Amino acid sequence: MQNNFVYLIEAKKVLKLALMMFLFLLPFQISDIIYQKPFLGGFSPYLTFSLYINDVIFGVILILFGILWIKEELFLNFDRQNVLFNLIVFLILIVVVQSLLVRIDFFGVLKLSRLFEILLVMLVLNSNILSKNEKRAVYLITIAIQVLIGLLQFTTQGSIGLRVLGESLLNPAMTGVAKLDFLQEKLIRSYGTFPHPNIFGGSCAVAVFFVMQFWREHKFWSLLLMAWFFLGLILSMSRSAMIALSISLIIYTLLRKKIDGEAGGRVIVKPISKWYFSWKILLCGLLLAGSVLFVKNFQIIQERFAFRDLATITERVEQLNISLEMIKKYIFGVGIGNFVPKMQEFSDQALEPWQFQPVHNSFLLLSNELGVLAGILVLVIFIVAVRKLYQQNNFWALSLLLFIFIIANLDHYFYDIYSGQMLLAVVLGQLPLLTPFIKYLFDKA
Repeated sequence: MQNNFVYLIEAKKVLKLALMMFLFLLPFQISDIIYQKPFLGGFSPYLTFSLYINDVIFGVILILFGILWIKEELFLNFDRQNVLFNLIVFLILIVVVQSLLVRIDFFGVLKLSRLFEILLVMLVLNSNILSKNEKRAVYLITIAIQVLIGLLQFTTQGSIGLRVLGESLLNPAMTGVAKLDFLQEKLIRSYGTFPHPNIFGGSCAVAVFFVMQFWREHKFWSLLLMAWFFLGLILSMSRSAMIALSISLIIYTLLRKKIDGEAGGRVIVKPISKWYFSWKILLCGLLLAGSVLFVKNFQIIQERFAFRDLATITERVEQLNISLEMIKKYIFGVGIGNFVPKMQEFSDQALEPWQFQPVHNSFLLLSNELGVLAGILVLVIFIVAVRKLYQQNNFWALSLLLFIFIIANLDHYFYDIYSGQMLLAVVLGQLPLLTPFIKYLFDKA
C-alpha cells in the first residue's frame, strides 16, 4: 500500500516536470523528418512530416495521464450540455467523415493526427497539474531566451551555431531565408529557433499578453519584460503579429473595466475612465518606442510597413485567388495536406517551385482542405467563444482570442506548422473555455 502511494506521488511529479519541459522546449525545433511526400521531384517543407522531441514528451504525458486515470487519481468530467463541447465534437465528426470521403493518403493521416494533437495538448494544458501562473512563467522564460537568440542573430546577421536546438541556417545571401531589402542591403529577420520569423513574432506577442497577468503584483519586472518582448517582436519584423497585437490591445483597452473588489461573491465593476484609457495607450506606446531604440535603425521599421515588397504581395494575392477558385470546385475539400499539390490546377501560369506555398489564411486553408462546412463551424466556435468570454467580462482572454483570430486571417502557421500549432494549443489552453466541459481534478497533496 505504501509503495503504491509512493509510486503515485512520483508519477505526479514526473507528470508536472514533463509538462514544464514540454512548454520550455516549445520553441526549439528539435526534430527529424519521418515522411516526405513526393512533389515535383524535389523537397517541399509543406509536404513533410517530422517527429519532434515534444511529441515524445507529450506521449509520456499521455501515458502518465492514463496511469493516474486508471488509479482514479485523475478524473474527466464531460459536460454534454456545453455548447462549445457539442460544437467541437461535431467538428471532429465532420473532419473524420470528410477524410474518409476524400480518401486521404498516409501523409494526410499523419497531418490529421497532428490536428488531434492540438486538441489533446489544449486539454492537458487546461488541467490544474500546473497553475496558470506556473504555465505562463515557463512560457515567458523560454520566449525571453528566444528574444536573446533573435537579438544575436540580428546583430550578427546570421545564425549563431544553435543548429542542434533547431536553429535555421541564416545568411543574407541564402535563398529561402526571410529578409528585407533596406538601402540596397539585405537584412535577415530574427528567427530565434523557430522555423520562421512570423512565428517568433507571434510568440513574442503572446508573451506580452501573459506578462499582463503579472502586472498587478510585479509592475517593475512586468514593464521590463514587456519591453523585452516588444523588442523580440520588432526583431522578427512580423507585420502580421504587430498588426494583430496593436488591434487586440486597443480592443482590450476599449473593453477593459476596472475590477475594484468583491462583495458577497459579486464582482464590483466600474466603467473605464478616460485616464485609464490614455494611460494604457501611452504605456504601450512608450514600450514600443523604447524597444525600437535597440533596433539597428528605425527606418527599417518604416521600410517594412511601406509594403514595397511588391513581389511578396503579388504572391499572396495569387495564393488567395487560387484558394478561392479551389473552394468553388472542391466545396467538400481536397483532403488535408493537398492544398499545395493542387495549386497548379488553379493557376493560369506555371508556378515556380518556391511559389508552392499554402494560402496565408488559416480559415481559407482549412476550408480548402477539410471543406467549407468545417471552416464555417470553426468560425461558429470562435463566435460562441467570444460571446462566452464577453459575458464573463474576461477582456484579457477575449483580446487574446481576437489576436489569434487576426493572425489566423493573415497567416497559416496555426494550421499547418508544428510550432504554430503548439502555440495555438498553449493559448487556447489558457482561456477559460474548456473547464466547464472538460475538467481535470488533480490531487496535489
